[in-house]
Amino acid sequence: METDKQMNEQEKRARIEILTEELNRASAAYYGGREEIMTNFSQRYTSEASRRVVDDEKRQEQRSSILKGVKNSKLTMTTVLAETQIDLSDVLSLRINDIIPLDVPITQNAKVKINNVQWFTAKPGISNNKKAIKIIDICNNNER
Repeated sequence: METDKQMNEQEKRARIEILTEELNRASAAYYGGREEIMTNFSQRYTSEASRRVVDDEKRQEQRSSILKGVKNSKLTMTTVLAETQIDLSDVLSLRINDIIPLDVPITQNAKVKINNVQWFTAKPGISNNKKAIKIIDICNNNER
């Protein structure tokens, strides 16, 4: 009987060892798979994030370059003291020293236009013995 008990104990131990090995393999496969997934995810996320940083840096450089080019572009600025309508026959008869009355008071502000769009209101004046304007208001987008 004792040998039967010993055999049963040995069988139990052998079975326990086999089950333990199977459990170890299964958990290694499970956790190894998770580790592989996490590693792949981590590598992908890191590379995408670094790519995004590089893309953002390139985009910022492009934006700066474009802005620098735009800032250096030449625009036409016109200051309109007053506007009036005149007949063609009057235009054809204009001579040197003729005076054209404008129907606005001398105190009225001038319109400052950039590429024919009003951007500012200004007061005419003199600076360093030259004609000048002083910006007194910025037009909002609705007025442009």
